[in-house]
Order: sequence, then structure tokens, then C-alpha cells
Amino acid sequence: MFQNHTILLEKYILIIEKLLKYKENIIKIYNFFKTLLTCTKNHLKLCISTEE
Repeated sequence: MFQNHTILLEKYILIIEKLLKYKENIIKIYNFFKTLLTCTKNHLKLCISTEE
């Protein structure tokens, strides 16, 4: 019985580690898009201000 609990725990730990790695990637992607969006907004402001 105890053996089963240990195996389950190991599986959970592996899953959590995978999720954490996945989360890091999501944060990187999110930050990339956020930066891109900010740059685009700034660029648009520049474009609009140069047109006027």
C-alpha cells in the first residue's frame, strides 16, 4: 500500500514539474507579446504624431 502512495507522489511531482516548465514558457510568450504590443502602440503613436 505504501509503495503505491510513493509511486503516486512521484507521478504528481513529475506532473507539477512539467506544469511549472510550461508556466515559464507561457510567461515568456506572454511577456514577448506584451512587449510587442507596447512597441506597436508606441510605433502607432509615433506614426500618428508624424502624420500630423
